[in-house]
Amino acid sequence: MEFWKYFIIVVILLIGIFCTILFYQKPYEESSPELDLIKNRVCGNLWKNDCKNSTYSILIEDFDANRDGEINNDDTLFELCKNYYGLKTDADCKKIGCGCP
Repeated sequence: MEFWKYFIIVVILLIGIFCTILFYQKPYEESSPELDLIKNRVCGNLWKNDCKNSTYSILIEDFDANRDGEINNDDTLFELCKNYYGLKTDADCKKIGCGCP
């Protein structure tokens, strides 16, 4: 009987550790509230022009969208869509990423 008490406690602790690692591991790898806020702010710039601008031309001034380790003029809405949301084209970024018609 004593063995089963310790066994159950160990299993519960292992499940807790696994869940902690699973949920707190990826800050920007997948969609997160911070990343969504950045995307929504930049997509707002696209919406201001009725989605006519190219996502290649919309700069993100405060986020490393292309993952090169620097914040510069290469960090565009398209790079954000490609690197963080897996979207491959300008049209997909507009339609799926930003909700343009």
